[in-house]
Amino acid sequence: MDESQLTQEFLSRTEYDYAAIDQYYRSELPCAMDHTFAHLCERYRQAETEVRCQVSQSMAGSRTSWLTIFAHRMAMTAVHQRSKGMLQDALTALIIVAQGADRHEFLMTLSLVHQSATKLGKAKTIFEEVAVCACNPESAQMLLDFTKRRAKDKRIEAMGYRDRGEKNRTLYVFGNQAVPAAWL
Repeated sequence: MDESQLTQEFLSRTEYDYAAIDQYYRSELPCAMDHTFAHLCERYRQAETEVRCQVSQSMAGSRTSWLTIFAHRMAMTAVHQRSKGMLQDALTALIIVAQGADRHEFLMTLSLVHQSATKLGKAKTIFEEVAVCACNPESAQMLLDFTKRRAKDKRIEAMGYRDRGEKNRTLYVFGNQAVPAAWL
């Protein structure tokens, strides 16, 4: 695979546009964009280290918003669909943005993925499996260190989130925000 091809695909999907990002966040679970990002994350995991590093280095600042939201959405959808693959995609997205994302936002989203992985009984293994895809040791270590935190420090409530889901739906919402109608 041409090194720049995957990077260009990620860059073309993550241009900063607040209205588009907000619309994506609030769209139905899952939506077409989720499938697009899932496919890109799968290709990232299969790519050579140099390609993965080029993609990760290109994801900084506002570009990280798309993939952080994708990880949030996949954390919720994975529980509903009992999907290990969606958790892998969520963690892959976070590995991609680990170096360029706001650290607090990164950890908040990581708590959501960890909560979902715990619900599916896959927290330790899934984090270890995806950590090997990181292009640098620091990003991998961030994932692994999160699993070693005290239980109360990994909880989504410690990060300001609540699970507002009903029945068999998991809906992670920050603070007192309303649940987007398309999620219901």
